Amino acid sequence: IEQGVSGRDLMLAVDLSGSMKEQDFIVNNQAVDRLTATKTVANEFIERRVGDRIGLILFGTNAYLQTPLSFDRKTVQILLNESAIGLAGESTAIGDAIGLAVKRLQDQQTDTRVLILLTDGANTAGEVTPIKAAEIAAQHQLKIYTIGIGADEMIVSSFFGKRRVNPSRDLDEKTLTAIAEKTGGRYFRARNTDELKQIYQLLDQLEPVEKDKQLVKSYKMKSCPDCGRKKLKGDLFCSNCGFSFDLQCDQCGTKNSSFNKHCTYCNKPRNWKCMVCGGINDW
Repeated sequence: IEQGVSGRDLMLAVDLSGSMKEQDFIVNNQAVDRLTATKTVANEFIERRVGDRIGLILFGTNAYLQTPLSFDRKTVQILLNESAIGLAGESTAIGDAIGLAVKRLQDQQTDTRVLILLTDGANTAGEVTPIKAAEIAAQHQLKIYTIGIGADEMIVSSFFGKRRVNPSRDLDEKTLTAIAEKTGGRYFRARNTDELKQIYQLLDQLEPVEKDKQLVKSYKMKSCPDCGRKKLKGDLFCSNCGFSFDLQCDQCGTKNSSFNKHCTYCNKPRNWKCMVCGGINDW
């Protein structure tokens, strides 16, 4: 299988703090929380990003790299869908999420580095402030698009009857705008699912996919090279020995079909990501 490569590294950072449980979005005529709406729209966006290397950061009180940069869009979608509110803590460490993105992207040999950061609040945790992190990102040519998610108004019932409330009162739009401006990106406001879809469609235009810039070969494994068990459709790792079927080079994204210590495409020493704990392991 051959796929086009855009020369772009695209990192997604998604807020999992407690406030993301607010059910102020509509998907398929049902009220859903903000994370569910984000998953629905972001999955469609990821599917369209053919040729980009995509990574995923999840953040709350702490920021974690859930998926290293990869051409494997399906795995990114799976791990995004498995994320849960509160998994990274109840607070919001926007600065740390940006800092982690810088760390993972700064040494990559690529034409374009992009971070799309989605949050519904303000920075309430972490070691570095969002503005300082944005300044560091700008020094490393990392462009940041920020998305503020959450409705401006909701009708809620209480003992005294129905009343209007602003569920996004804690959203720090000033800081999110400053982050985007300092790094050459843009700030977007998503008050409902339609606006969120429009934002990701606009991001497709601002960061267009380049399908024919260069080609990278991808290999599919039919069986586990360790124990010989036949790979079933949808398997991410061997149920017999635990070998990951999604081993790939962290530089060029090529999937390798054996226990090679170097990538079969670019010859770079390769790492693999544990599908259980997310740890990066050296051969």
